[in-house]
Amino acid sequence: MPNDDAFDDRKYVEVVGLKDDVEFRGTTSWDNWGSRSHALTAMRTPDPYPFKGVLKPLQLEEKGLETVTYSVQYLYILAPDVDKNKEWREYQQLLDLHPGQDDNQEVDL
Repeated sequence: MPNDDAFDDRKYVEVVGLKDDVEFRGTTSWDNWGSRSHALTAMRTPDPYPFKGVLKPLQLEEKGLETVTYSVQYLYILAPDVDKNKEWREYQQLLDLHPGQDDNQEVDL
């Protein structure tokens, strides 16, 4: 999500990542993104987008029963690998074929 910083005029993006049972939360500036087009695509969709990235853990925020959440500094965010991006696009196409379909509803295929 776009985020304005009170200390300067630059635009920041709040990024939440998930790898296995570990969640990463932090903000980063546009300067740290390897691909603006992928960043804009990710910001336009409510679904998770498969980025890769380099980050620096800052502190443990929360340790739950199933997940651990870290506050991080994102150093660089890379475009997704080709296979993950293809999977994401195929999923989006399925959603377009079934607009308004709720995850809890049954679907006839």
